[in-house]
Amino acid sequence: MRRLTGRPARPTRVHLVSFADGLFAPRGASFLKSAAAFGGFESATLCSAADLDPDFVRRHAAMLKPDVRGYGYWIWKPQVTLQALERVADGDVVLYADAGCEFHSPGRARFAEYVSLCQDNPLGVLGFEQVFIESHWTKMDLALRLGIGAGHSHMKTGQLMGGKYLMRNSRKTRAFLREMIAIASEQNYHFIDDTPSVAANHPKFREHRHDQSIFSLLAKQRGAAITFGEGDLPRVRAFKHLHDNIPIWTMRHKT
Repeated sequence: MRRLTGRPARPTRVHLVSFADGLFAPRGASFLKSAAAFGGFESATLCSAADLDPDFVRRHAAMLKPDVRGYGYWIWKPQVTLQALERVADGDVVLYADAGCEFHSPGRARFAEYVSLCQDNPLGVLGFEQVFIESHWTKMDLALRLGIGAGHSHMKTGQLMGGKYLMRNSRKTRAFLREMIAIASEQNYHFIDDTPSVAANHPKFREHRHDQSIFSLLAKQRGAAITFGEGDLPRVRAFKHLHDNIPIWTMRHKT
C-alpha cells in the first residue's frame, strides 16, 4: 500500500483511494504522481489485493482470482471504498477513482463543486452519469432484485460511472457499500457476474456492467446526488473547449 499525505487545501478533508494489482500495478506510481500534482487531498491511498480485508478475501476467495474477469467482477471496488471510509473521520469525503484516471489541475474549481454536491446530499454520495442508458447495460434480474421494473425511470437514464464517485463518511454510506457487496454476493454472484439474466433484458441490451450496474441502480434508488460524467470528454475532440474545467479524466491508462 502506497500513500501520499499533505496539507488539505479545502475545509472538507478529502481522501483519495484506488486499486492497482496485476497488469495494472505499474500504473500506480503515475496515478499517485498525478494526484500529488493536483493537490488538495488529505491522503491518497493506492491499494492492492494484499490490502483487502482478510475476512472479505476469505468469503469471496472463489471470485478473487486473476483469471476471473475484473479480479472478481470488480467486487473489490466497494470493499476498497468501505475500508477507506473506515479509516477516516465521519464527515470526511472519500473519492474513489480508478487507477487509470488522470487528474487535471485547472479543474480544481469544478472538483470543489463535486465535494460540495457530495456534502450537501442526504445520502452522502455523488455519482457521475454517462450517456449509456441503464437498461442497455444492466441485466434485468438485477433491476428486479432491487424492485425496479423495465419501465422505471431509473432504467431510462444514463448509467452512473463505477470508476469514480465521492462518498461522505457516515453510517449511511458504509451501509450503502455493504449492501452493494451483499447484493453482488447473492445467488452465487449472479447479480454482478456475466451469467445470463433469467428475466428478459431490454431489446437493446448490450452487456451487464457488473459492480457499476449495482452501484448505479442502488445510488439512483437511494437518492444520490448525480452530475454529468464529464470525465470521458478529454477523449472526445469535439469537447476540447471544455477540457480545462474537468478535474478527473477517465483515460483508462495502464502504465
